[in-house]
Amino acid sequence: MYLIKTDYIGRISMSLLDLLLDEDPTKIVSDVSKEVEDNISTLVGVLYDIAPELLKTSTQRNGYLLGLAKSIGLYLIYQRADDESIPEKVIKNYDDAMNDLEKISNGKKVLSLPPKPKDPDEGGGGGEEGVPTEGMGLRRMGSQKKRTHQV
Repeated sequence: MYLIKTDYIGRISMSLLDLLLDEDPTKIVSDVSKEVEDNISTLVGVLYDIAPELLKTSTQRNGYLLGLAKSIGLYLIYQRADDESIPEKVIKNYDDAMNDLEKISNGKKVLSLPPKPKDPDEGGGGGEEGVPTEGMGLRRMGSQKKRTHQV
């Protein structure tokens, strides 16, 4: 499990978290962690080798990715409450995290993770929608030639 209950310290009080996890805290945290891992691996896995990262525990985890995971996980936990009960900052953090993951999957933001290994069955070494999967830098897409400023 990438996220555990104590990861949420600092984002929510433990008494409120316990209230939201009233029925079966262990199962709910486990289910939320699985959903968070699936969201991250679906988006980040386009360009990065995410599987080893999701197996890490404690301080070995990537701090930036862990922060995104906490934002998504807390939002999913709050889904158990009434819509009026979800704080605006939780919704904003979730939206920001999903936007960041989308940018990462498009190559507009980079992570300090190894690139996705080249699939031997893939012909050109490209990932989803033709995005190259090699290297650590930004991935740019486009088919138009660069403009010249000559008249």
